[in-house]
Amino acid sequence: MVVSVGLMPSSSISTSPADVQTIIRLAEEKIRIKTIALGLRVTEFFHDFDRLRSGYVTASQFKRCLDTNLRLQLSSVEEELLFQKYDLKHDGSICYREFCDIINRKYPETTITPYPENFTNAAPPYLNSWRSTRHVGTEDESERLQNVLQRIATYCKQRGIDVLSIMEQYDKHKMGEITDSQFYRAFIGPQLTEADMTLLRDKYSDPGKPGLINYLNFVQDLNTYSRTNEITVSTTDNSNIQQIPFVGVEERAEQRSI
Repeated sequence: MVVSVGLMPSSSISTSPADVQTIIRLAEEKIRIKTIALGLRVTEFFHDFDRLRSGYVTASQFKRCLDTNLRLQLSSVEEELLFQKYDLKHDGSICYREFCDIINRKYPETTITPYPENFTNAAPPYLNSWRSTRHVGTEDESERLQNVLQRIATYCKQRGIDVLSIMEQYDKHKMGEITDSQFYRAFIGPQLTEADMTLLRDKYSDPGKPGLINYLNFVQDLNTYSRTNEITVSTTDNSNIQQIPFVGVEERAEQRSI
């Protein structure tokens, strides 16, 4: 069965079918990137609204889940087109199960099948991959980079600085990348040397897009160091653990993926 994306008669959207598909694809891509960056399981967003596990929620519940858990504001056009795409029963309810499968890329975007395991369309490697993270050359540089990231993670953790939200202010299209100069302006952390900042720029520059920094990789690495610090502290003194959010992730109960 093919997932059709026909516009409802009452829709005020006037675009070609190709434009519609592009808008939907980019909206889904924004959602996918955000869930990867935050380490969230998108399916769990909807379970509180679907106690019977029917796979469907209302349009308002669907919107609320995305707004609350991802802090991602979609345009009214993007929302309407997503509603139309996943209104599989044409009764106003949204098939979040199909939506989650698309975001998780279990099978091709335009096909519904009872055997998704037969397909191998894996999610693109946005984070910690050769496409978006450069290799730092020498062992000396690698060790210095680790020390720099450790310092930044500790600094931001102790002060409750939400690095992700700060970086996102410069990313109008929410695609996970900002320019070199925007990265420098957005950076809030300990005093670093110019050499340290250059090391960060080289590490997180996108090889395929000169002048752009993949800040999602940067935030994810800070979260890794933040978690490592937390584990180290917990093994040495359980009584002094401070419940401070991970860098860039203001965790709430409904956001946790565990």
